[in-house]
Amino acid sequence: MINLNTNDYQISKKDQKLLRQFEKQVLNSQILYPFHPIRHINCEFFHFIKGAGKDLLLDFVMQPQKRNLIFSELLFISYKYLTKVRYDIDDYFLRKNWVNLINVSYTNDIITDVSSFLTKIDEANKLEFN
Repeated sequence: MINLNTNDYQISKKDQKLLRQFEKQVLNSQILYPFHPIRHINCEFFHFIKGAGKDLLLDFVMQPQKRNLIFSELLFISYKYLTKVRYDIDDYFLRKNWVNLINVSYTNDIITDVSSFLTKIDEANKLEFN
């Protein structure tokens, strides 16, 4: 039996703080041209998890009961940013990008070069699965 009175389905205060920090970082970052909004989000996430955000990534991977909540917050932050920069994107592509971004981030912890990281995400986003 599942006890719904526990905090299993709430984002921890630590993760909430990290998500707000990431949101602030993304929404206040300098926009560079040529402008690619998704690559910009990916780049900001790369810098975020290389610093204070590593714990958020680990919580996402290691705590499946909170994964959807964290994922939803990351999507929401992305939509806020994309609205700010007036960029329309397919929901499926944005979700796929985040799945690939998290997978590459977690499985390639040794990547220290932003360009290589972004290239891996772009390659993963081009893959189609049936």
